[in-house]
Amino acid sequence: RIYRGFTRTEVATSIWYANMLSGFTTHGANILGNLMQGSMQLATVMATNPRHGGEALRGWINGFGEGWTQGKAIMKTGRGSREFDAKVNKPGEASNVLELVDFQRDFPDMNKTWASARQKHTNAMRYVTRAMKAVDSVFYYPAREAYARVVTAKLLEGQYQGKELAQKVRELLNVEPLQFVAARKTAEAEGFTGIELALRTANLIEERRRQTDVGRKASDAAEQFALETTYNNEPQGWAGILYNGLVPLTDTLAPGGVPVLKIFLPFLRVPTNVFNASMNYTPLGALRALRGVPTRAMRGSDERTKIERREF
Repeated sequence: RIYRGFTRTEVATSIWYANMLSGFTTHGANILGNLMQGSMQLATVMATNPRHGGEALRGWINGFGEGWTQGKAIMKTGRGSREFDAKVNKPGEASNVLELVDFQRDFPDMNKTWASARQKHTNAMRYVTRAMKAVDSVFYYPAREAYARVVTAKLLEGQYQGKELAQKVRELLNVEPLQFVAARKTAEAEGFTGIELALRTANLIEERRRQTDVGRKASDAAEQFALETTYNNEPQGWAGILYNGLVPLTDTLAPGGVPVLKIFLPFLRVPTNVFNASMNYTPLGALRALRGVPTRAMRGSDERTKIERREF
């Protein structure tokens, strides 16, 4: 992206997004929305999987530590172990521009004094999108870890029981203390320090839990669950079909090179996901659990539903 450079329209649109997201009430709503959705998701998982409710709660609590670490990394550097979308239509769209643009490099014809002033303003606006992504990170990891433990336990419960099952779950997900220490030592040996050390350690743990079939299935299902919990998932259902039809128009409808729809409809993803989340607590949610949800191909992957029905 740096090689291609940025257009003035891209920069102006990204700053416009950041300004719209900069209010305290917006960030308060983001925190409250994540908290409420996360609590409801956890309660639902525990209610539908009472035998593994303890594992879900332990995963939720432990996940906050990782989420906090990732959130701090995002606030400091603009990135964590995974990309969040800062609530715009395309993942990374606004935040990547603000993080990477260099006015003197990308716009060499711009007055240097003006370019320097624009750069300082843009550097400050970066923290708006960083804060949105950091909050999502804080709530993403608890949801991911809670669901990963439940899925792993359900996939193993025919082979193990009681304390032996709990121990095996921790080992397969690489969350045992000795496994964490081993991952950290590997990252240190690779030369990582500070925040980069924490991020590399997290990546190594994720890589190692995916080395087994059970760990891979649990990780994939847990990631989707956590994305839904933080409204970062690709919208699904009939609302998702409508979303996927509108988003291309925000790029193509640009009279005079100005993406008018993108300017005024930058946040289609979140309202669509909020609508879908609210529908899960209606009779429609029960129908979705039984049949999956429609996508552009009319039926999507319902791997999480299969896990809940123990079809693996």
